[in-house]
Amino acid sequence: MNILLINKSIVISRLVTICIKDINASLDEIDDISNLRRDNYDIIIIDQQIHSNELENSINQMMYKSKIILYNELEDTLDDYDIKIKKPFLPQKLIDILSGLNGLKNKNDIKEKIDNSLIEEIIKMPSQKIKDILAGAEVTIKIKFPKGSK
Repeated sequence: MNILLINKSIVISRLVTICIKDINASLDEIDDISNLRRDNYDIIIIDQQIHSNELENSINQMMYKSKIILYNELEDTLDDYDIKIKKPFLPQKLIDILSGLNGLKNKNDIKEKIDNSLIEEIIKMPSQKIKDILAGAEVTIKIKFPKGSK
């Protein structure tokens, strides 16, 4: 598995380096998109502190299976990311995510695995915790019926 880390923080750099030692992966690390050595990675990890429209445009021209953002505050501009990890995070969380993504073939496999693991975690939660999480939340449900349904 090939991972690209786009980041300027030495702390993030060390955390990600520690995490990939536990999985079979290689890491390229850059602090600016102009320093990119190739355009094909399995996973791209970006620190929100250097996130920009220019960076996003360059990444969208690359080949990758999954895109991860490490964020302080969640913004609407981060909706395009497959996985969002709130900082600070424990190394084990990133190890678990990367291990889960290792060996998946494409974005649909990754999305299905993420969706299924999220559903499994929600099912395990006590009902009061779910109520606490959703307190004050706006919930929208979208139902799509297959063509030909009556």
